[in-house]
Amino acid sequence: MKFIPSQEDHYNAAISNLNFYKLNKNNLNKYPDWGIVILFYELIHLIERVLAISPIKKEYQHSRNHKQRYRTMQNMRTKIPKEILTKYRIMSNLSRNARYDYGKITLEILQNFEKEEYNDLKYFFQNLFREFRKYKR
Repeated sequence: MKFIPSQEDHYNAAISNLNFYKLNKNNLNKYPDWGIVILFYELIHLIERVLAISPIKKEYQHSRNHKQRYRTMQNMRTKIPKEILTKYRIMSNLSRNARYDYGKITLEILQNFEKEEYNDLKYFFQNLFREFRKYKR
């Protein structure tokens, strides 16, 4: 039997990633690539938390990979605007660069990402979760 994380599991994973980020904040000037990766996975869990309770087919509520997650989000265009999808793609690309092209991510890129895309995505998906939660009860 395959384990399927609940929305609470995703929330706890997001909090764990955020706590790890805060714990390492003083070292991010040396390791900004890891800062991007940590924030990326925090946001992934917040998105998966939303999908877990969203009014979509069960098979799309738990993404098997990043491509499937993005396609699912595209199919939810009445709830997820193009601007958010664009910010998600920026986040995904930065994370990929951090993981596979060492040295491309600078502290300035991390700080700009945190101020812009990260905050916007986090705010958006927290609000979308609250909206879906109202109707799930």
